Amino acid sequence: MSILLKKTGSRSTLKEFRRAIRHLVRHNYLPDYAVEFDKDRDQVIFRNRGSVFSATPSEPDVSVPSLKPETYEKAKALVPGWDVYSIEREWREWMTKPPHVPNAAFLGFCKKWHEKHGFQQ
Repeated sequence: MSILLKKTGSRSTLKEFRRAIRHLVRHNYLPDYAVEFDKDRDQVIFRNRGSVFSATPSEPDVSVPSLKPETYEKAKALVPGWDVYSIEREWREWMTKPPHVPNAAFLGFCKKWHEKHGFQQ
């Protein structure tokens, strides 16, 4: 769990992170993965429900420039406990045309994304 906490970029304590994972396991609401927690190993197990077939990430929209490092830090604060790079891929796939201010547009997307997908700890 401590490694997963670090990899997610969460600012939660390990205790809070475990509570969030237990909530995720209890409600099991990820559409593509079933989530289990192995208490003895202190490990989370994600099992593909069969809806995700490709291990190759989709190509990002090259017409949108790379985001600034500080944008990722701000995004992590907006969506605590979530993978901002995964959210960025979703954002890039969602766009129909390049935004005028990509960094601000991504942060706006993160706010809306968290309202829809986030949960209270």
